[in-house]
Amino acid sequence: SELMQTVPRISHAWNGSVWKAVYELIQQGLDIQVVDTDWGCGLIRYCDNPELLHYPKKSEATWNDFKNNRNEMMHVISKEDFLKLY
Repeated sequence: SELMQTVPRISHAWNGSVWKAVYELIQQGLDIQVVDTDWGCGLIRYCDNPELLHYPKKSEATWNDFKNNRNEMMHVISKEDFLKLY
């Protein structure tokens, strides 16, 4: 939720703005997939020819960008797809 990512922290349950870091690393060429489990479990590996996203850079990305484009921005995969791939 937006509350759980607000900096500085204002709620008990909190994951901060980790989504912004994942998004920036994807744009810098790392192949990252986030498994759709718990609050997400990220798999990171280097890729020579990454598929870069066409969304605003990290400093411009907003909560609404994330909320409306979560699966694309974070390269979200299902638990089932994760088990097939790895």
